[in-house]
Amino acid sequence: MILPAILQSFESQIQETLKPYIKISLKESENISLTNSKVGGHPYWPVNEPYPVSPEHEPLRLLAQINFSEIPQGIEELPTTGLLQFFLASDDLYGMDFDEPATQEGFRVVYHETTEATALDDFSFLDAISYDEFPLGEGLELAMSFDIKEAAMSSETYDFDAHFGEEFRENDDLMEAYYELFSGLEHRIGGYPGFTQFDPRDDDTPFDFLLFQLDSETVGSQEILWGDVGIGNFFINTDDLKQKNFSHVLYNWDCG
Repeated sequence: MILPAILQSFESQIQETLKPYIKISLKESENISLTNSKVGGHPYWPVNEPYPVSPEHEPLRLLAQINFSEIPQGIEELPTTGLLQFFLASDDLYGMDFDEPATQEGFRVVYHETTEATALDDFSFLDAISYDEFPLGEGLELAMSFDIKEAAMSSETYDFDAHFGEEFRENDDLMEAYYELFSGLEHRIGGYPGFTQFDPRDDDTPFDFLLFQLDSETVGSQEILWGDVGIGNFFINTDDLKQKNFSHVLYNWDCG
């Protein structure tokens, strides 16, 4: 790790926080299937299962899905097979509930052990749902690719001050140099999250694993935009993740 001079005296502290994560890159493609890892588009959905809806009975839109057989190995907590999906409501908060951020009503996290069931192929029921209040542009569908990376604790993580100390936080030059390297602002699975505001978790949080993070980005002619260039995060408890229990997930997004 090559650090700027201002951070070199903190190298051992920074090294202590290093974690592996999976960096997600997005690209336009004409060859994205219902079961591929992707942002947007139509989901794989078993034709005989009820489609996820909001409390107002509006169908939820697919934000993204991750096919674990397509991701590189290296993070032992993650499944090696199956399809994980993230659905959101089309409303002014993108399905988030500030008071109950882990209550899956305006959003849904769904895990399919296999994709062998006959898949739904008629999504015309989604045509009436507006994209005006959704972080993805109309018709957006982007393919994912993955790389294993390693990064230190991001500067807005809830336990940053406990590790580096308040004096570090209060030094603007230190924080600026650190943020340039370890903001955490990118699409990723695992590792440390990024925020444009603050971490919604605290020291007592059970949500210790970054399940999925999607940043704002323009890819070719397609745009992902969380409010005013924000970022969305989904967190889960590590034990729940190992048991493939996705019923208790904290969903958060913020913008500058």
